[in-house]
Amino acid sequence: CDLLVLRHRHNMFGLLVAGRLPQTNLQQVSANAFTFQIEDAQDANHLVVFMLGTVPFPEGHGGSIYFAWPPYTSFQFLGHITNTKPSAVFRLKNRTSGAGIDVHMDQQTDTKIVAQIGISIEPLATIEQKTLQMAATVAQTSARANITVADMLEFGTKMCQNLVDYALSFTPSPAPAPSPFMPAPAPHQQQMIPVATLERWFENFKRKLQMDPYFWAK
Repeated sequence: CDLLVLRHRHNMFGLLVAGRLPQTNLQQVSANAFTFQIEDAQDANHLVVFMLGTVPFPEGHGGSIYFAWPPYTSFQFLGHITNTKPSAVFRLKNRTSGAGIDVHMDQQTDTKIVAQIGISIEPLATIEQKTLQMAATVAQTSARANITVADMLEFGTKMCQNLVDYALSFTPSPAPAPSPFMPAPAPHQQQMIPVATLERWFENFKRKLQMDPYFWAK
């Protein structure tokens, strides 16, 4: 049975790009890895990767699905198919940023592009781990996308207040009231803040942001 699967894996999968004919012209690149070519990928919107129903995955295995723009040096994990989930739908978005299972190009272009869909036969435990990692990335991206103008205003206000409080903690105590026979110092001469103080604040603030991007909201 395993030998039969190994011999006919190239007949396992199909690809359907919305608005086009189904593709079964799978190319085998290794024992467990296959690719489909997507012509005019810049015009593609939705696609479906599916099992043909002729050959099942080996016990305990499924197919991780990847996407790559030329020159095919970086493949993005999209999702998976298994014997109990024999098809999966994905959305392509030709823009500079995306979330979820969307894939994106580095730049907008009118050039005709041939993209690749990769299918890798992997253990189900490996696929599950990749799926969980992708879900965590999607959650983080969605959280960033939900930042509002009010959030930005609050961040700016608290950042400035943090700077003022930090700087004032390094200023000398107020001088006693001047003698009635001596002129009062000019306002800009009353308190001097060293540049090094601002530099230390910036480094501390940046370090806190790296450790916890939302520390300022607590």
